[in-house]
Amino acid sequence: MSAYIREEAFSLVPSLETAKHWAGRKSTLERIDRLSQHLSTRSDSSIDILWASFGSGKTHTLRYIEHSVQQRNERALCAFVELSESTRSFLDLYRQLSSAIDWRRIARLAQDSAVALPSDLRRAFHFIANDDTLNASLALDWLAGQKPDLRLLRQATNIQRRIEADADAVAVLAAVTQMLSTLGGKLVILIDEYQRITAIPQRQRTSITSTIRTLFNSCPKGLGVVFALTSALEQTALSLVPGEIRTLIGPKPSVTLPELEAEEAAIFCVERMRQFRPSGYNGDDYSPYGKTLLLDMISYLDKRPDVRLTPRNIIHAMSWLYDDVVDADPSQLKELKKIDVGASLGALNWEASG
Repeated sequence: MSAYIREEAFSLVPSLETAKHWAGRKSTLERIDRLSQHLSTRSDSSIDILWASFGSGKTHTLRYIEHSVQQRNERALCAFVELSESTRSFLDLYRQLSSAIDWRRIARLAQDSAVALPSDLRRAFHFIANDDTLNASLALDWLAGQKPDLRLLRQATNIQRRIEADADAVAVLAAVTQMLSTLGGKLVILIDEYQRITAIPQRQRTSITSTIRTLFNSCPKGLGVVFALTSALEQTALSLVPGEIRTLIGPKPSVTLPELEAEEAAIFCVERMRQFRPSGYNGDDYSPYGKTLLLDMISYLDKRPDVRLTPRNIIHAMSWLYDDVVDADPSQLKELKKIDVGASLGALNWEASG
């Protein structure tokens, strides 16, 4: 973007580039790193809860966990999904997960495993691992829970039945989990926006929850599940988690992402910019804003009763002020003393920020 900062610093949607970075909130990071270490190094299966209010970095945190787990354990496999309100069965959830799973990587790992996989799954992995173009495509469609022509599927791959029921989906995930576990790996399922399950009719919701428990009980080792929920209050968020799931979590505290204090917000800004400086940057930590202007920005946000001091709102403010401080020539700065932080940020529609 300029000589001062790369444009990724203002991105609100986590990417492969931004997910590996963490800014500020040291105590929160310690709790997240503890969870990431457990997911990547402990063989026992676990379920955890991540709670945050809107804009506090919940999705970024899940992506950070995903990156961290896979960095710590090359045989761990993470699958991130955002729960859809149109979900009506565990099979629907499985189809979402399937699109996030690297089946080719699993198929290659399966070649090194002594686990006796279900015959249809073993055949699918064989064709995928050997890059048999037509049959691998059929096998991937089958794994995705789609409905390939059954006669063609049987003739080409000898796979006998489609994945059409919750039990079929559980069988595939449980077999993959067992295989990864024997290789020292783990299947880590990260489900974002889990509070949306309350929008699903009660009967289907109960069935989904029961099937998740069935999957967990089928995998004493090698499975990690993290449910992430958005709610204004932590107690409200936890009440959205069904009792039969909470019993599996036990007394473990949830991972929470609280709003930032003003001092934490300043650290967040400095560390966020430091992570996205261009190559060869040799300026100070507060450029292009300057320390006074950046602290004025944080003070303005902190004092507004309708604005929460969250990473999202801070990034919105930094992005907006960037155009105030950087000239049309991105290598030049405007005169910072002439910038009215309150007037500039007051032009934003903060009600829309949540």
